[in-house]
Amino acid sequence: MKMRAVGLVVLLVLSILFADRALGQPGSSHVLEGRLVMQWGDPQPGDDGLHHSAGFNVELATEDGVRFKLDPDSALDASEDLYALFNAPVAVELDETEILSSSIRPLQVRSIEPLAGPYDLQAARDITGQQKWAFIACKFKGNNDEPRPVSYFEESYSNDSGMLGHYWQEVSYSKMNINGSSVTGWYSLPQTRSYYVNGSADLNALFRDCTAAASDVDFNEVIGIEMAFNDELDGAAWGGGLCETVNGTYGCWRAAWYPPWGFENLAVRAHEMGHGFGLPHANNSDEDDDPYDNPWDVMSDAWFNATSNSNYGILPKHISIYSRDRLGWVDSSRQLDISTDGSWSTLLRFAEHDAGPGTVQIRIYPADHPVDHYYVLESREQTGIYDGMLGTRRGLNGTAVIVHEVVEGRYEPAWSMDARVPPADRSDNRESMFKVGDSFDITPDTRLTVTSQTSEGFWVSIAVGNDDGIFADRFE
Repeated sequence: MKMRAVGLVVLLVLSILFADRALGQPGSSHVLEGRLVMQWGDPQPGDDGLHHSAGFNVELATEDGVRFKLDPDSALDASEDLYALFNAPVAVELDETEILSSSIRPLQVRSIEPLAGPYDLQAARDITGQQKWAFIACKFKGNNDEPRPVSYFEESYSNDSGMLGHYWQEVSYSKMNINGSSVTGWYSLPQTRSYYVNGSADLNALFRDCTAAASDVDFNEVIGIEMAFNDELDGAAWGGGLCETVNGTYGCWRAAWYPPWGFENLAVRAHEMGHGFGLPHANNSDEDDDPYDNPWDVMSDAWFNATSNSNYGILPKHISIYSRDRLGWVDSSRQLDISTDGSWSTLLRFAEHDAGPGTVQIRIYPADHPVDHYYVLESREQTGIYDGMLGTRRGLNGTAVIVHEVVEGRYEPAWSMDARVPPADRSDNRESMFKVGDSFDITPDTRLTVTSQTSEGFWVSIAVGNDDGIFADRFE
């Protein structure tokens, strides 16, 4: 993260002092305690429809204002489920502690463990009940443009069909709402854009100054803060978390940072708010470095296979059943877990429908896989304002059963699977949609067959294991 020279020197001094106090001598194993902060940067697709690489920051934030930038690869490897520790108090064991004179080098992580105490990790992960956000519009010093009136953002929080209030209630099966969220602005920031954006955006400084300008907001009353800016940031919209002292009180919030193209498309806002709820990206199974090629989850491809609105741009499609489950929205009575050999037949209800009786998620745990490597099945229907048709725009590419491979220890845990070999670049192809009559060998001895369709979902049969241990034919 780029900073002005004075700010960099101050942060270096603080970091070195703190390191000397807490870490001891370089070359040994050292432990730091603080809050684990994560932020995802999502670029706007180019004219060719392709994205640039996503950004991902991992930091350890301490209450005395010191932030240690952690190496994302080693942080991911150091925890069984890094994303479950979003904004949580943790102890981080470091493999190296050197702080360079010119910049803060991301520190290699040996282990990350939650701190024992009153903080409830599961309760923090389950996003239920009223979740109030504050939306703050800020303009850079010397730039008086106000791209949208405050009333535009106020309407976006409403429970009207197509707006974010309605969207989050629908995808959460009415387990969560953003009622009471507030909008305020436009406030003038104390610095020009070049102060906050020098190559990469200084998210901490943007958060600090934008919240300070909104002196009429009671930040103790909100769980999340969306910030709109009247000019481009660093080519990305950002979502995740941040810990900072606001109005004299230290706290951690869910957060999102938007350039104009971000807040003018509700799909972008839903994607970044999803990161604010701790959701990572989804992906497909082509194994490239593009996390935006799964059109079945707004946490992957927010831009395409989506409906739109003349005032609010691209609308968000639903999140996948895996993402819903991470946030505590799928009751155990609606899940079928399979972990032994045998045969099962069940109606897999459309995930878009309101919560009710019946299976909405199937999880398959193969005996030869680690416990954190499993498969999730859901039925998706091309229906409604988010996943159906709106005017000339189509949401989902069809109505089908979707299979997700989940590996908790990778950057995008859930990948939509594809029967094509090799998999397509984007999973909007026929081979990623399993319809009546299709069979698919999820693993060599685990077969899915879609037997029929009703108005409520698909009847599916799942066979695990057989006499010779191998299913001979594959989906065609």
